[in-house]
Amino acid sequence: MKQRLTHKLIGGGIFLVMLSLFPWSALLAQTPLVIPNSNRVPQKPSFYVGHDNAPRISFYYGDFNAKDDIGSLIYRNGVWSTLILEDLQIPNDNPFDLVGAASLGNGVSLMVLAGDDTNYREVYGLPEGEITAEDLAASGITAEEIVRQRSANQRLFFSLLTNGKWSKPIPVPATFYLVEAQLVTGADRTVALVFRLDIDKDLDTVNDQELYISVYRNGAWANPLRLTRNDLVEYRVRAQYLNGSYLVSWMESQNAEVSPDEDTSVKYTTVGTDHTILAGTQFIPGTSNTAEFNLASLPGAVQIFWTPSLPENAEFTEKTTVQTASYTEAWSAAEETGLENFNLSNISTYEVNDDLVVLHESEDGLRSVTKTSEGWLDNGIVLGLQEGALELTNAAILRHEADYLWVAMLGAVPEDADSDDEAPTGIYFEKLSLLPDVVISRVEVETVKQLNTPFQIEVTVKNEGIAPVSEFQLQSIAGGEVVETFTGAGLSSGQEAVFTLEYTLTRPVGSLQLELLVGVPESDTENNTMPLPLSILPDFEMLSLTQQGETTLVATIEEKSEVGTVPVPVEFFLVGETELTSLGTASFDTNNPVPVLLDWADLPNQTGAFQVLAEINGSRALQESDHGNNTASYLVEPVLDVAITHFQVTPKTAYLTVSNVGQISVGSMDLILTDSGSVAILTEPNSETPPLFSQTVDFTTTDSVQIEVARADLPESTESVLFAVLDPYRTVADSDRLNNTQRTFMPPLDTSQGEESSVLEIKSVTTWCNTVQVQVINPGTLAVITPKVEMIHSTLDISTQATVPVITPAGQELVTFQELGAGDYQLRLSYQSINEVKTEETNVTINPPQLCRTGPSRNLAITEFLLTPQTDTGTGDAMTQLQVALTADGFGTNFLKPLIRVPVSVQVKTGTTILFEAEDVWFLPENGETPLSKALEIPTSALQAGAQMILQTPIRDDEQNGADNVVICKLESETQCL
Repeated sequence: MKQRLTHKLIGGGIFLVMLSLFPWSALLAQTPLVIPNSNRVPQKPSFYVGHDNAPRISFYYGDFNAKDDIGSLIYRNGVWSTLILEDLQIPNDNPFDLVGAASLGNGVSLMVLAGDDTNYREVYGLPEGEITAEDLAASGITAEEIVRQRSANQRLFFSLLTNGKWSKPIPVPATFYLVEAQLVTGADRTVALVFRLDIDKDLDTVNDQELYISVYRNGAWANPLRLTRNDLVEYRVRAQYLNGSYLVSWMESQNAEVSPDEDTSVKYTTVGTDHTILAGTQFIPGTSNTAEFNLASLPGAVQIFWTPSLPENAEFTEKTTVQTASYTEAWSAAEETGLENFNLSNISTYEVNDDLVVLHESEDGLRSVTKTSEGWLDNGIVLGLQEGALELTNAAILRHEADYLWVAMLGAVPEDADSDDEAPTGIYFEKLSLLPDVVISRVEVETVKQLNTPFQIEVTVKNEGIAPVSEFQLQSIAGGEVVETFTGAGLSSGQEAVFTLEYTLTRPVGSLQLELLVGVPESDTENNTMPLPLSILPDFEMLSLTQQGETTLVATIEEKSEVGTVPVPVEFFLVGETELTSLGTASFDTNNPVPVLLDWADLPNQTGAFQVLAEINGSRALQESDHGNNTASYLVEPVLDVAITHFQVTPKTAYLTVSNVGQISVGSMDLILTDSGSVAILTEPNSETPPLFSQTVDFTTTDSVQIEVARADLPESTESVLFAVLDPYRTVADSDRLNNTQRTFMPPLDTSQGEESSVLEIKSVTTWCNTVQVQVINPGTLAVITPKVEMIHSTLDISTQATVPVITPAGQELVTFQELGAGDYQLRLSYQSINEVKTEETNVTINPPQLCRTGPSRNLAITEFLLTPQTDTGTGDAMTQLQVALTADGFGTNFLKPLIRVPVSVQVKTGTTILFEAEDVWFLPENGETPLSKALEIPTSALQAGAQMILQTPIRDDEQNGADNVVICKLESETQCL
């Protein structure tokens, strides 16, 4: 075996791929801790640990149109509390912002808010509810002026949590005309406020805005200590506590504008907890021309990150990279990280082992970068969001446990994301591990084509945690024995290693176990093992696609790997110029690998050559080693074929039906009736043997023509046989001449006044479940061509119909309707009599499915049929015996309507010509468990080679298997089927 290491994703090749799950669940899989109503939105959460060591999330909760509250969530005994709301008791019209929250110890927590508690309705005499323009005009104040005053009168408030309740917000002294503020937690649960005030109360002028700090000591805020006093512009104030003092930093502009340029730099000062300035304002080296910056806290140090501004003439594609430095007693030299597109608005840093981990927000979620001995590495998203579903805003991060970060954040509630209204905001919580997490992230297995042949497996191992690992092992195990052990070098966060191994299958199905051995604690050890099932994949090959007869496609298929598998679908298509049209679907079973047949009689009429295509496993439902050999095509050239499909002579009338059964249309052709068989081979009319009757048949507008000839119009003949010949003189290039001639017995002429009859009757209607079986008989003297049987729903616009080719005198036909919905139906039989269209109707009711059956499914099956020649009786009518066995399982009293008789039909035909047809009724006992056998006699003359024998009993919807109700065989001789 060989090993190779890379630090990139692997792709390409024909492989079976398995992927492990991403270790951090997307927020869509989480449930919001708070789901407010649509007009109440929690503000930036503050995450801190209370005096009882219980983590708490606090936030301001309100808006213009609802009560303003302080919201809290407390984590105890492994669960979050329900939402705790405390009324702020301030005017509802004034929005507030949460600055931060902290625990002061002794059971007291503190929250700082920024806002204006002036009741402008009361000051200006404005009414409750919606304020109109008339209300403002009467008060002498405009809406714009109220907004301006609200901005100018902004100040800081604080609220204390004692005995489980928040107090009414109390103003922080001397904080009027607030612009921005930050709450900083110091040692021994002391806190300080760093803020910027607008001295002249005019927000349009910024060079008079100065910075202040106030420390909360002994239950009160100290008078604000002014940190800046100049005509310069200070903004974006940031502060961190470090070793007994507060390091306060801000951006300073020389040109009296709040915009980054070459005159913008980052300044800082330090203030003791005793409220004294320890060092004057100083410049942080390397921060000139700064666009954005932020501070983060580390044990014993403060880290600064900043991005330089681009020059005014910079190209749009130019980017800046993040720079950083650290402060203990002085600032270190500036360091280039090489990281681009870094969001500094919300950032936090953590020491993990010997690495520095930095978390910041991005458009896609919470992102992590790590500083290792090799430099800065971008770990990518460690807490991801699905695009467009949630927006990560102002995450609050708490290191409550040594190995985990607790993250609270705001996001839209996903259940309402598709609503037309703005989606409400909820608070989400997630624990993020600071430990490494070495996983088998990807396995690629080369296609296994045969036994005892080595194949390759590529295993990708990735560190999806934040901390690095120095060494790990990957083992492959088969049958409890270690096949091979690989040792991997260290992996930083986000890095991966690829191992290539070879393995040999000695049986069709096997497996390997892949295991990781990591010598340091991990955030998840459950993903260190991956079972790898292995098997030889099947390979279906479409060997050929051919045509059998005029209506059947034959697909010959082979499963080359000889791996037994379930049947797979085979779909047949008509190939068009721009698309494929499905002709139908069959299935191929490797356990019975016979050619797959499809009857394509319903194919649209084609006027020229066309192509059909067959594809096995087209849906790729079954994985194969090679899908490229699954198709075959066949060029079909349509033929012209006209035939005499019915011929009957009675003592009064001769009846014929001639049809175009080919794929090419034809105009017209001759039809003659003669008593001489020699006419069938004529190529031109012969005056010595003129036909008894002749007619030109026009196929221009139809494919089937019915002809009636009065028996009196046919000259008397000494012959008892009459021939009908279509196209006797070979004027049409017919592809099959055998069906152009028919003969039948010609009885003597009957000159009596009695009329022949075309009559059909509905003899019986049998219903079960959602199936109806109709038995139609012909008690008349004439055959009936193409009668139609319809099932018409009494209330719905639904009808189902079936057409029978022909029912001969004294003959009968079974028509079965399946999968009918419950309800009342009209059963209609319609057919063409001699001079009119006749109909017969009856009513049928289909019961609801629940009334159909209560027991197990039943099954009918034709389990045996045998053809045995009989001894010639000397009369010339040789017969062949057909022995049929029928099995009926599952019938009994469990059914609402037990089946007590089953009709079985037998038909022998060539093309559309029926040579023999018979039907019998099998009476079954009530329990239906005993196989029954029946014998029929068939004229041997009907069993011509090439004819098709069909045995069929009706298929019922509650059968386990309907396929065994039909037996079709093509006769090789009168006693053998292909």
